[in-house]
Amino acid sequence: MFVTVVAVVLLAPAEPPKAEVKELSAAAKKEVDKLQGKWKLVKGSRAGKEYEHTEGTPELIVEFKGRTWLLNGVEKAEIVALDPSSDPKCLDLKSLEQPRGANTVDEGIFKLDGDTLTICWYQGADKNRPTSFDIPKDKDTILGVPKRVPADPKK
Repeated sequence: MFVTVVAVVLLAPAEPPKAEVKELSAAAKKEVDKLQGKWKLVKGSRAGKEYEHTEGTPELIVEFKGRTWLLNGVEKAEIVALDPSSDPKCLDLKSLEQPRGANTVDEGIFKLDGDTLTICWYQGADKNRPTSFDIPKDKDTILGVPKRVPADPKK
């Protein structure tokens, strides 16, 4: 009896090199500290259309862990720059997703009002930082409004 053994080797692509992450200023670090934790997306806008989270639709949970931005537990981006002295405050996010390219940087603005975060960022091919929190007309600009999820007191 002959037995044929076939070995299949799956090769995972090597992880792309990470872009250099610069040190944030003390003021920028304080702003990042204010963003820490989980935030539930309650509404958003893109391409002139507004969306609101309604009962029965999947929740979108944004989380800041250090300088990392997660969406529903998946790492999506890293804060590479933050300017708390500008009006509105500026925030640059480097994509950690392969389809977009690991070194793609999205320019954005944000404001924090109590437990409500308003963030608007541009995901197009060029540099085009938003200048307001108006409903974006183009498909490459996203406006999101998440509210802070209270910390679990058991943890």
